[in-house]
Amino acid sequence: MTYRRAAVPVLTGGLVFVVLLWWAGQSIHALGLSGADTMIDGQTYATLRQWLLPWSYDGLGAGPGADYLRLLHTGLQVRYAAAFVFFVAGAVLLVHRMPPVRGRRVALLLVLWAWAQMAATLALTVSAPWLLLASVRPSFRPLSRLSALIAAGHELPLFAGLVAAGVTALIARLAIEDAEPPRPTAVTRRAARWAATAGTAVVAVSLLLLSYVAVAARIQAFDPTAIGVLSEPGEFLRQWLLLGFWAGPDGASPGTWLLGRAADLLTLAVVWFTLRRLPALLTRPTLPALALGGVCATVLGLMAGQLLRVLTTGSAPLQLVGTFATAYPSALTFGLLAGLATTLALHLTPTPAPANSQE
Repeated sequence: MTYRRAAVPVLTGGLVFVVLLWWAGQSIHALGLSGADTMIDGQTYATLRQWLLPWSYDGLGAGPGADYLRLLHTGLQVRYAAAFVFFVAGAVLLVHRMPPVRGRRVALLLVLWAWAQMAATLALTVSAPWLLLASVRPSFRPLSRLSALIAAGHELPLFAGLVAAGVTALIARLAIEDAEPPRPTAVTRRAARWAATAGTAVVAVSLLLLSYVAVAARIQAFDPTAIGVLSEPGEFLRQWLLLGFWAGPDGASPGTWLLGRAADLLTLAVVWFTLRRLPALLTRPTLPALALGGVCATVLGLMAGQLLRVLTTGSAPLQLVGTFATAYPSALTFGLLAGLATTLALHLTPTPAPANSQE
């Protein structure tokens, strides 16, 4: 699918994504209407407000004075603009390399959904400095405060991203009806398996090695400067390096511990399967496409693992949504590295030469 054909569905999906985020963020005032507290319980009220506030112009948390409020509004404008730009930039490449023809439609929908959530993560990240400066105490542990700002606001993109992904895939499907279906990429099973294994191994470094309690504690305690704006970077590093957190079975029942590890294994299994199928789904397995695919595969794997973990613990539906938003910054870090490893393994795996036909 050409970039020209992909532009219309992607731009439409980006607008739907941002409009839904804006509409939901401005709906926070509905929670303050008379009688709203009688329709929902206090816990639900607090949870919904926590979801909506990062995308709202409400102004809560800003320092005193008009200048702080302007900084807050500027930060939110940057947030919405960045969400649109990042979504379009990634989605146009995904639609170009994975046109929604038979056999690719569901895959395109899933990767667009995953990328929408990553676009929101990037938007939260680039807009966080403005919101930090607009807060009452901008100089108090800035890196920890930045981590908190980046971690808040991932719930709404879960729903808005699904709608935007569906709209984008549907319009792209209509735009490609009169086009010739692309030829499938010739990738041997051996090369695809080795490439998926290499990418999954990169994700496993974070999920199994760095996320172990002893290693995570060292990362948390890392503080080379101890003074200045770069002091106490441990929480920030954990946010961008750790895909999970686990410890030995000490103090927990063996069943509970094994269920937690089963969720981690499911995450790696989904990542491996996605990376295994990705080269054949792409019209051309280039480094940018596989890098984005690695990020999307990591996000989908985290979602699958969190779903299993929540279902086995019997958490409430609102808590289920909140758990999906964990570890997205580190999914970007190791997803890109997994995509790079997949690309290298795919191109370094020797391809058997075709047998010469007998004359």
